[in-house]
Amino acid sequence: MTDDKTKRMVNVEQFISAEQLSEDLQFSPVNLSDAMMTQASQFAYYAGVNAKAQHQVDRFKLKVEVLEAKLDKSIRDTAADEGKKTTDKSIMAEIKRNPAYVMIVKALNESKMVAALAKEGLEAWRHRKDMLIQLGAAQREEQKGELRMNIGAAMSENSAALKERVNKRTITPS
Repeated sequence: MTDDKTKRMVNVEQFISAEQLSEDLQFSPVNLSDAMMTQASQFAYYAGVNAKAQHQVDRFKLKVEVLEAKLDKSIRDTAADEGKKTTDKSIMAEIKRNPAYVMIVKALNESKMVAALAKEGLEAWRHRKDMLIQLGAAQREEQKGELRMNIGAAMSENSAALKERVNKRTITPS
């Protein structure tokens, strides 16, 4: 395997950035409506990122298995040609020392890290949704309380005004 071909085989795409995820997850009570309106589309985007990252892991697993099989066959054929006896353990040890195999396994591990970040990012969006729901409910309750207080104050003012009008209209005996 050539170095260029091996390097292309082990190119791991970084579908997600922890910094960008953190920035995208942020919101404040001031922009609660905007955060609620963009939640679904952002969740869908990160669900797609998660799927791509998991697909990448699956591709690297397949690459590892294929390379392992090729190396296994090559090692067995060489040993047979030389008349040497081999064991599965010695073959596997030789495979694990192969530079191309090491590079692909490293890429697999890196792709697993990317997939784990994408999965946890998606979970963070679920938590964000729950927080938005709770903050929205608290905000509605707060607004209801303010409305009740405003209604109560308005009723007190109306009651006082009504009493005053009634008092002015009553006829006093002469």
